[in-house]
Parts: sequence; C-alpha cells; structure tokens
Amino acid sequence: MAQEIFDVLRRLNRAGTTILAITHKIDLAAAYATRAVVLSHGQIAYDGPFPPLLSDLDLMRRHSLEPPATTQLAGLLRDHGVPPWLSSYEELAQALDTLGEASHGD
Repeated sequence: MAQEIFDVLRRLNRAGTTILAITHKIDLAAAYATRAVVLSHGQIAYDGPFPPLLSDLDLMRRHSLEPPATTQLAGLLRDHGVPPWLSSYEELAQALDTLGEASHGD
C-alpha cells in the first residue's frame, strides 16, 4: 500500500504540487524524493540529498533509521567499486552487473 501512496504523491509532484512526506521507509523516500531532512529531538540532524545520507550508516542508525537492505549490501561491497548509497534493487543489480562485467573483462 505504501508504494501506491508514493506513486500518487509522485504524480501530484510532477503536476506541480509540493509534497512533504514524513516516513521511516528510507527505501521509498530515496526512490521518490530528492531531499532528506532527518530530525532528532526537534533539531535537524541532516538536510540534503539522499546519497550522502545513505552512505553514512552510523548517522542513520543514531537517528533510528534502518538503512534499506540494498544499501547495507552496497556498503559491504563499497571496496569493490559499488556505490554505498544505492537504495533500490534495480540500482544494485545494475552495479553488480557492471562489477561482474569488469571482473570478466567484458
């Protein structure tokens, strides 16, 4: 159901409506939003684009945000050239395909 709600919000945004969404579903937020604001005890702990936020797993965990499983796996593969901020299965699959092609010399 969350996916359907975010699809409606995306259509409204593309039609010119400003959307403010509050969620702990980081994977959906990263897929649909261009900016993240993390609040902690009424203070802004982070304000900016998603890639730096997703790359900082310590910051996310300190503020009770669970990184998507894809981001956790991308972080583990960072030393092999996989960007650590990936949040969707499609992004991760593409990065793994690229990594596989590079290792086989294709």
